Amino acid sequence: MKKYLNSRGFNFLEVLAALVILSVALVPILTWVPASIQTKLKSERKTISVFLCQSKMEELRYQIIRNFNNDYNANGQAFNSPYQDYRYTITDNLGTNIKIISVSVWHVETPQHETIFYTQAASR
Repeated sequence: MKKYLNSRGFNFLEVLAALVILSVALVPILTWVPASIQTKLKSERKTISVFLCQSKMEELRYQIIRNFNNDYNANGQAFNSPYQDYRYTITDNLGTNIKIISVSVWHVETPQHETIFYTQAASR
């Protein structure tokens, strides 16, 4: 019984020292979390942009095979749901024998991070 009466808890300085050490360790972790989330979001948007660009390019190739002489230029068009936050632009040089087509895709919040694919199509 005497053993429990003589035992004491932590004093104020020990608790304060533990809090300082804990806060010094947590600050770098807490600053790393938002940067990690931003990197994940940027990577996710870039991956979706690549897939949408590739899909639009395949769609254009099929249309060009069916009708070479059409004008395929488009500016700032939105994709269908669930990708309505992404836009695309198609540039067609309107060549008579060879078309040079480019497709640009970007997210509306980060238009500076666009993805661009190029292709050429010959008249058959």
